[in-house]
Amino acid sequence: MRKLLAVVLMLGLCLTGCDTANQAANDATNSATDAAKGAAGAVKEAAENFKVGGVDLKDSAMKLVSGLKDTLGKVTDEASAKAALPSLEGMLKTVTGLGESVDNLPATARQTFSGMFSESLPSIKDLIEKVSNMPGVGPILKPVLDQIMERLLNL
Repeated sequence: MRKLLAVVLMLGLCLTGCDTANQAANDATNSATDAAKGAAGAVKEAAENFKVGGVDLKDSAMKLVSGLKDTLGKVTDEASAKAALPSLEGMLKTVTGLGESVDNLPATARQTFSGMFSESLPSIKDLIEKVSNMPGVGPILKPVLDQIMERLLNL
């Protein structure tokens, strides 16, 4: 009887220890899951906000695209090309700075930003090609437009 009681007590202690170990394992799993969710949330937030140093890169990129389309839409001849050149040179500086800022985003956010931005590229490329092929315009704007397009493709 004593042996049976000892076995029952040992079995009880073993089961209690197993429950404690199972609980500890569950707690560790939950903590790891929460940490992973937190990290994923931070990456998602960075990807959605696209902010570096307080600058909203998505907003800057959309303004750049809008300005580029607006400026190129006004080019019709050599005189309007010369008038547009200072704005386009400013946009070249903007896209260069934008590229440097995008490089500071987390890798996931960079990929998301690039994917989002690449949707705008075909229409910009078509507009640049159209303007560059206008008589008297190409020699004036093509050098700066080629640089802008190169930097846009690298965003």
